[in-house]
Amino acid sequence: MYHYLKHEIETKDMYKKMPLPTEKQLSTMFNVSRITSKKALDKLASEGLIHRTPGRGSYVSQPIKQTGPPLAKDRLIGVILNHSNVYGTKVLEGIEKETSKQKQLVVVKYSYDQYERQECAIRELIEYGVSGLIIMPLNGHVATPAIMEAILAGMPLVCVDRYMKELPLPFVATDNACAAKDMTNYLLTLGHTKVAVVTNDYTQISTLEQRIEGIVKGFAEHGVAIDEHLWCTTLEDEHSEEQDTTETDIQKILQLLQNHPEITAIFALKHDLATLAVEAAKRLSLDIPCDLSIVCFDHTYVKSGRYPFTHISQKQEEMGSTAVLLLNQRIQQPDFTEKVVLDYELIIGQSTIERPISNEGSVAT
Repeated sequence: MYHYLKHEIETKDMYKKMPLPTEKQLSTMFNVSRITSKKALDKLASEGLIHRTPGRGSYVSQPIKQTGPPLAKDRLIGVILNHSNVYGTKVLEGIEKETSKQKQLVVVKYSYDQYERQECAIRELIEYGVSGLIIMPLNGHVATPAIMEAILAGMPLVCVDRYMKELPLPFVATDNACAAKDMTNYLLTLGHTKVAVVTNDYTQISTLEQRIEGIVKGFAEHGVAIDEHLWCTTLEDEHSEEQDTTETDIQKILQLLQNHPEITAIFALKHDLATLAVEAAKRLSLDIPCDLSIVCFDHTYVKSGRYPFTHISQKQEEMGSTAVLLLNQRIQQPDFTEKVVLDYELIIGQSTIERPISNEGSVAT
């Protein structure tokens, strides 16, 4: 029975479109027990010639046809992003589209802004056999052990969104300093001189450092003194696994507004922090934007009930696609270190308004 079925499978096309006879039909055809017919089918399945689906029958296995040459070593790249929110997703979309054009495959890992996760992801991807890495590094000052190991081993690396100051690596990022300066100029033009800056610790992240630099330059160009008492730079990271820090951060912003009723605008260096500022303002019965204007980097357009922030829009997909091109160049030329700075767009939303001259601060206490 086994040899008969194998011959039928190999010589006839009919079973490529229809199921094989059932155990009962085979037992009748060969005048044997169903146990015997089951063993014959099981033997064919064990050899991969057929696959059996309970309730549906036995079908001839269709081998996957390879449509191109075997995957070369430089066709597989690793990607390590620090988060999977909308920003990270857009960057990844750009990476995926470009690798598809280049006929490459991608293995993606997320660090969630956790040092151990990043180190583990780097080593795992290298062990997996990727030919290069696109990484959104956590720290802009210190090269971690895993990154140094990768470089010493000759692994091509490209930084995206952030860069490693001390390492001659290719990177692609937005012109964050210029973007932050333009946003600051916009607020000052509206008459907002008492601007609160809310951010996570920016001293170790190149992207946030550049945004602070841009804010400082913006105030300087307008001849307006900066009051750093209006800054809150101790907000927690949104990906902290230790605890839910959302309420703690809202309270910090709320306290800042209560202590400084002269604040008329908030510049949040990240979108998620702008949403926390909205919640803090809401608890103080402040109207956005009549009592308080809020601006940020990036924005997620969601359902009604959320403010469409005035924000800096980054070219996230282009950032991802450019990172792939840089990595492929680095693979071909190990000493390639080109740095690409992308443009941006200042989008005027509904969260900003010209400061009324008579406004002296209206924070509820």
